[in-house]
Amino acid sequence: MEAQAAPEVAIAAVEGGPVDLMGDLIKGSHLGVVTPVEGGVRVDGGAASWAYAGFAPIDYAGRALVQVELTVLAGTMGVSVLKIERDDVLHEREAAAGEGRRTLRIAMEDASQFAGVILRTTADGSIAPSAVVHRITVEPMPFLDPFLESLWPMKEPEFSLGAMYGWTREELTASLTGDRWLDNALTNKWEFVKGASRLTSFPTRFSVPFVLCNARCEFCSAWLANAEPMPVDLIDGVADALPYLSEIDLVGWGEPLIHPQLDGILAKLRDYCDPRARISLTTNGVHLKKWAPKLLEAGVSDVSISIHAAHPHTHEDLMGLAPGSFAKVIEGIEAIAAYRAEGKAIRLSMTFIVTKQNIGEIPEFIALGERLGVDQLFFRTLKPQTMKEEDMQGLDYHRLPPYLHEDFEGARTRASAALAAAKVHCDADPSTWSAPIFPRETEADILARPLTPRAVRRVDKALRFDPTPDSPDLPRGEIVVADDPLQPAPEAEAEGDGSNPYNRAAPYRCPSPYTALYLSGFNRKVTPCCYMTHVPGYQPAYLRTGAAFGDLWNSPAMTELRRSLDEGDLKSPCKKCPFYW
Repeated sequence: MEAQAAPEVAIAAVEGGPVDLMGDLIKGSHLGVVTPVEGGVRVDGGAASWAYAGFAPIDYAGRALVQVELTVLAGTMGVSVLKIERDDVLHEREAAAGEGRRTLRIAMEDASQFAGVILRTTADGSIAPSAVVHRITVEPMPFLDPFLESLWPMKEPEFSLGAMYGWTREELTASLTGDRWLDNALTNKWEFVKGASRLTSFPTRFSVPFVLCNARCEFCSAWLANAEPMPVDLIDGVADALPYLSEIDLVGWGEPLIHPQLDGILAKLRDYCDPRARISLTTNGVHLKKWAPKLLEAGVSDVSISIHAAHPHTHEDLMGLAPGSFAKVIEGIEAIAAYRAEGKAIRLSMTFIVTKQNIGEIPEFIALGERLGVDQLFFRTLKPQTMKEEDMQGLDYHRLPPYLHEDFEGARTRASAALAAAKVHCDADPSTWSAPIFPRETEADILARPLTPRAVRRVDKALRFDPTPDSPDLPRGEIVVADDPLQPAPEAEAEGDGSNPYNRAAPYRCPSPYTALYLSGFNRKVTPCCYMTHVPGYQPAYLRTGAAFGDLWNSPAMTELRRSLDEGDLKSPCKKCPFYW
């Protein structure tokens, strides 16, 4: 349906923060009447479909939020923003007579692409609408990566992060339906966009804590753990949160497809979780072909394969897998793709951590993804390391930084060109590949260290680590108190060297401390995200005997982390995390 032409008006330049548009509200081009009244401006429209009743011009640039507060007296009034070409509108909102005072919100990625706010008769047009408009404002809105919208099940525009940014607690409460699953997701999304520190909502994602792994990746120390398979009853410890999940991630700190009780884990999750929860799998793919039928039967809807190479020799070098494993992984991906060709609803992606060894293969990796028909390719940046982490982890991490490649800039340029030309969706930020992995003052010493074969590290008891036994005395994220004998010093994770390679500052909208539950099947530790083992300055938190889930989810450490993301100062791991939001 084509929108009618809006009136041509002279628009005064607007600068600064929230801008009141009420003084610029004029009658629409078709049957509109605009009259000042007590408490606002009365806008009367005509009994004709899509007839403009009122128009308020916008002269604003950047991400912005329009808010229109009104009381509809008769009919139904539509509110939208008109595109600069004046041939279409964005996100029509409606308010009807009898609904009382309403606030309608519209989020714009770039306000300069829109001419103004339109109030108009809706499609029916049988009743001429009439409303008292109390407020029309446009204000800047913080950047929120569009990817974030996918973390919650609500996709309607009125529940977008941009629209919810302006909600009050009362408006949130009025939007709840009594469906505990949807209400929790809505509350969680609102608490995230508001930057709440203490949450009333449960997490919406759960990373199931698998431990054992058949790979020996050079960027992951899971294979050096003296671990047993994750006990299935560990899931019972977080039973309070499970009914609220919208996504279950079979990922953990290991390979899910080698757990001897995977069938039982899937059954237990289905017993606890809402049937609307999506199940995703992250796997190295070696056993994917064998498991493909059971995964589809269990309702797995997303499969992500960690492959990290376009050639077998690079794959085996980085992941420590046996010769022939690359071919098995490709066969597994092809098996899932074949099921999808039969009409099975399943999403496929591949992950590639960018290193010195594989940066030159990125164009070929993109071509491989296109040939296999995957939906998305993720190119991840290496996590920065401190000197102590390099000492403790037992990895030859110092051979991995991509900027050590003999032709790094040439390889990055070719990769960037391939990313720009890709036919498959790629998630990558090549600018982060040159960010320092080690502190500048110690990097030269770290890079000069000799390499050690995996077989030697595998049997070196000094590099192996044991799980933390369950105990009612384990900490729950309390603040560290100096010289307090009742609070053991937290495991090593220094505040860092003060560097901020990505120039981040608060408010920084990282979703992990709001949406995700990360639980280690190795030692029962609950971590803030997949990159931070605990919040600096605070004890780690364990799902210990007798611990209530709320005590961990809103521990002093977690509430402080959320506060720092919203208000600052950012914690050192947040400044250096290779994820970007």
